Amino acid sequence: TKSMTNVLIIAALTLTAMQSLGVLSSMAVTWVEPVRSMLKALQAISFDLNIVQAECMIGQSPARSYGIRQLLVPLSCVYIVALVLLRSRFTSNVRIAVECINAIGAVFQAFFVSILVSIMLPFVCYSHPGNVGSSMTSDPSIMCFSDSEHSVMIVVGCFSLLLVAVPFVTLVAYATCRYRQAT
Repeated sequence: TKSMTNVLIIAALTLTAMQSLGVLSSMAVTWVEPVRSMLKALQAISFDLNIVQAECMIGQSPARSYGIRQLLVPLSCVYIVALVLLRSRFTSNVRIAVECINAIGAVFQAFFVSILVSIMLPFVCYSHPGNVGSSMTSDPSIMCFSDSEHSVMIVVGCFSLLLVAVPFVTLVAYATCRYRQAT
């Protein structure tokens, strides 16, 4: 089991490194090959719906695409709970709450960088020359703080931050404090 633990730790570190590299693809830099191809491949773990050309199904609204992107994490939690419940029907000695919390915590821990980067997209803007406004770095067609699409994305981002990222960080801090008290 020690070797399995080492493999899982290495896999988690690799995933975190890949997510950190994926953040580089959101920068306004013209990358050369093979870096461009590598960053394109890493978009899959950053919840980028453009990689699967989701516009065909959901339309070309950036706000709608961003909203669906933010729903991926809560929907994955529902999926995990459903899998644990299904497993409990076929296996005895399944502690549903414990397994759900462990599985959802592992997913959050593994993808936290991507989750946070995804949430923060509408808050990252760049100024236009001549100080005539600013656009979102991730979607330059959206004017920051003046476009209605951006307003919707800001609201969705705030809700995602408050309902997804903050609870996870709070639970991790709480568990850390409880662990210290138990030892």
